[in-house]
Amino acid sequence: MLRVEAIDTAEFENRLLYNFQVVFGVSHNWVISRTYDDFSALHRQLCEVYGTNVVPDLPSGGVPWQKHSISASLKRLPHLEEYVSQVVNSCDDWQPAHFSVKVPNPDKQGALDPPFIRINKFLFDFLEFEQYLVVPSVRELAPIAVAYEASVATPQSTSPRPASPSPGTPRPVDNVPLDDAARLGHSAELAVRSATTITSAIRVAVRGYTIHRDDRIDYSIAVEFGGFAWIVQKRFSELSKFHDELVKHYSKQVPPIDEAKKPAWRKLDPRTGMHRQLFFTAYLRSVVASIDTWEPQGIVTTIHVDDGRVSEVRLNAFLFALFELDRHQADFNAAVIATALTRKQQEMSPCELDLVRQRMLIEKQSRLLATLQRRRNTLKCLDDAAFDVVVTAVREAMDDNEVMPLIHAELLRRPLRLGLRSKQLAVLCNAIEFHDTRVQCIQACTCLLVDIDYIDSVFETLLYDWTKAETDLRQQLSDDT
Repeated sequence: MLRVEAIDTAEFENRLLYNFQVVFGVSHNWVISRTYDDFSALHRQLCEVYGTNVVPDLPSGGVPWQKHSISASLKRLPHLEEYVSQVVNSCDDWQPAHFSVKVPNPDKQGALDPPFIRINKFLFDFLEFEQYLVVPSVRELAPIAVAYEASVATPQSTSPRPASPSPGTPRPVDNVPLDDAARLGHSAELAVRSATTITSAIRVAVRGYTIHRDDRIDYSIAVEFGGFAWIVQKRFSELSKFHDELVKHYSKQVPPIDEAKKPAWRKLDPRTGMHRQLFFTAYLRSVVASIDTWEPQGIVTTIHVDDGRVSEVRLNAFLFALFELDRHQADFNAAVIATALTRKQQEMSPCELDLVRQRMLIEKQSRLLATLQRRRNTLKCLDDAAFDVVVTAVREAMDDNEVMPLIHAELLRRPLRLGLRSKQLAVLCNAIEFHDTRVQCIQACTCLLVDIDYIDSVFETLLYDWTKAETDLRQQLSDDT
């Protein structure tokens, strides 16, 4: 559907240009001209977002004195064509997958063909799609039509725990399929991501300014989020840099700041300070209220929330950095954040809400599996002989208060950290007499687990609160990134 074919090279205004034909579907084609520096800029962007391990190597630019050599450029041209073709053919599989732009499907013929397709955001800019195609500026969500079995959380109970699988039968992590990306349409994916992004819950106002003798002004920006309020100090240059970064990623969706600029001859006086205070209050409020709807979506930072209703929320990454939220995460009230998320989700349809719950389960499961895989690759499991020594010592402990110090000494404070299998943890818990100590043992040893194949056997050693213990263990594993 998308091809990029080399044409020739040309010299224009002391710049060496590489000319390519872009073929998009059966009815669209155009010619672009790019310098080698343009290719280098594209390559840097791709490596910063996706990593050098997946982005193909950029052909060498040659020695400096051959920078404008036609003969050298003609040799380099097919290599640049191969580089762009590799990016085009493989970028759809790169992660993160949300850096994309929706464009009309050039090959749409019947009702079954999708009206839009996604193009990588960086290729979209590099290949000048915006100049040659009519791209919708407002995101249109198609009706969500997916079939799945919604996972329902089991309420905490003190009733006997269901029987565990027979020995040798690993227990599945969650009753949630992993191939969700293939089942969920792009519109549903956007709805799911949007439902857990609550940038609009931030409250902001520029409360004042300070004029310094070295002809600069600091603006005091009051920020409130998660039931906590603080002040950040920013100069106009920092706010201008923030604006430029937004324009770089969101283009014309960003409101302009020309009104806040001043002529070079005008001094920074109280009139300028007051004008900018009012302007940036309105500007920042506008950005906070609408940035979650801008394309590309998904440029976010995740905040983990210790609340029974929600485990994490997302905020726009640029505002997260500008307002210095990372310095105050410990001060946020989880209940207030959960309430803001609930308000956001009340605006969604029941189908979208079910998708949100499923997506959160899938993401947690994915992190949990990645943690266990990483530990299997890096930790050496405790051998049976050494483990038997630990279990014997626990059984022979004279007092229950001696058990946890012993476990810490034998398992957690070793110079070389060892892994622990879930089957071994079940045996260790059985060797402990009291319920509360078993819970402490599970909590302490979760950081050593390399599998959860027999995790049911672990929780069956508890007299009650097994659902809470399992929830805590899964949360700890999924958070260990």
